[in-house]
Order: sequence, then structure tokens, then C-alpha cells
Amino acid sequence: MLEAVRIRETENRGHRPNERVHPWRLGMEGQGRTRVLLFLLFVAALVYVGNQVAGAYVNYLALRDTVQLVVRDIVLRPIVGVEEGRERILAKARELELSISEQQVDVTDDGETVVARVRWEEPVGVGDYTIPFPFEIEESYLFVKR
Repeated sequence: MLEAVRIRETENRGHRPNERVHPWRLGMEGQGRTRVLLFLLFVAALVYVGNQVAGAYVNYLALRDTVQLVVRDIVLRPIVGVEEGRERILAKARELELSISEQQVDVTDDGETVVARVRWEEPVGVGDYTIPFPFEIEESYLFVKR
């Protein structure tokens, strides 16, 4: 009788009948670690790609602020001309190390409205791939006649 109890104790050593275990979790002890590892890899990949794209977006925001200032200066101060505005935009693009040519910057003044348009693509490297992200900035202001 004593031998039968010992055999039964060794057979059920891993099972605790007092604990409630969901049926899906039976036999899945290592699955939790795998899921956590896959989740962390996914988050790391997302952070890497987000970091690559964030740099391009920060450049877009910096150039957009410059374009807004240039258009306001042309409207508020008639001394600042269209050519000077275009040069300021191109100087900021060079400062941000963007590959923007003179043909991609269009600043017009028709006497009533000042419009500035800038279009470019910024390549974002993700691993071995390079994805071109197109950006476009368009700002316009009306002259206020007093």
C-alpha cells in the first residue's frame, strides 16, 4: 500500500488540483515567454521605423515654418520680394540637408495673393530598402488693403 501512494505522488507532481487552470493554458508553460519576446521584437521594429520616419517629418515641419514666415514677410513687408523669399527657402533646405532644387520651389505674387509651394521626396532607409516619402508644402496669404 505504501508503494502505491509513492507512485501516485510522483505521477501527479506537476499538477496542483487546488489551483484553477484555464484549459487553454494546460501544456503551454513556454508560450508566455515566446509571446513577450515577439511583442518586444515588434515594438523594437516599430521604434526603429518610427525613428527613421520621424527625422523626415521633423525636416518637413522646420521647412514648413520657414515657408510660412517667408510668405508672411512678403505680404507684410513689400521690400521682401519673391526672389528673396525663394532664396530663404532654399537656404533653409540646404541647412536641413534636403535635396530641393530651384524648380521645386515656387513663390508667386500676383498683387492680391502670395503663394509658396515646395515639393520634394525624402528617402527613408529601412534596412536594405529605401522608401521615398513625398512632401508638399503650400502656403498662401491675401494682401490686406488698408
